[in-house]
Amino acid sequence: MFNSITTYMLMSGYRKYNLNFLPRQAKKTSQKTYLITGASSDIGAAIARALARPNTTLILTGRNKAKLKQLEIELQQKQTVIHVCPADLRKEKDITQLIKKVEQITDSLDGIIHTAGIYHYAKRAYDDISFADFSSEEIIANYMVTTVSLALLVNALLTLMKKNSSIIAITGTFENGAKGWLPYFAAKKALEQLIIGLTEELADKQIQAFALSPSDTLTESYKTYFPQYARVDECLKPEDIAIRVNQLLLQTSYINGSIIELYK
Repeated sequence: MFNSITTYMLMSGYRKYNLNFLPRQAKKTSQKTYLITGASSDIGAAIARALARPNTTLILTGRNKAKLKQLEIELQQKQTVIHVCPADLRKEKDITQLIKKVEQITDSLDGIIHTAGIYHYAKRAYDDISFADFSSEEIIANYMVTTVSLALLVNALLTLMKKNSSIIAITGTFENGAKGWLPYFAAKKALEQLIIGLTEELADKQIQAFALSPSDTLTESYKTYFPQYARVDECLKPEDIAIRVNQLLLQTSYINGSIIELYK
């Protein structure tokens, strides 16, 4: 295990690095603009709080309008410009509308942080479910929210991305493999491959792409759907992930095709 506060590892090809020993140089604290998906969830909200500061604009999207509004009020106290853009990333129409809103709000982006994903519905979690028992709607929704939405956002908003901007996607470590939640597992693995491909595709534009792959994280949903595993001494906190995202956005050393595993 690696300590969540001090150490996390980069996997690029067959090489591993401790990122604490990579050369770092803080980016200048000029005006920054970030788009955060899944901002009404615990992890997305924690990232928004970590990035909220003067000279920063945050575009927050998620399905829960009430939670987004509450977060907007909270973060405005930090002299941060907040734009709330509710969207259901299961729907291509909502993604298209979100893209239009972002283009109306800003002419440049310093980062897209993609935390949106689905591992439960109102009455059940994706746990110990035979693949044949998943509905077609559940399978499609997983790919739309997790992978397709980010591909469409980057495709449409690429002209707004600044030099040295970043695309960061939250994936997962899946220590127990794919059985029992295959649509979620496969969508997250596809997301990692999308990040690797974007790194190669965007290298000449000097746009960085990362996948941050945390182990079990103590969100409210996790405590609700997996109470048997929700142990404070074994799980990450959403704030641990937010710290790492903030560090990745501040560092300027270019890391090619990185999937970063984060453990308690």
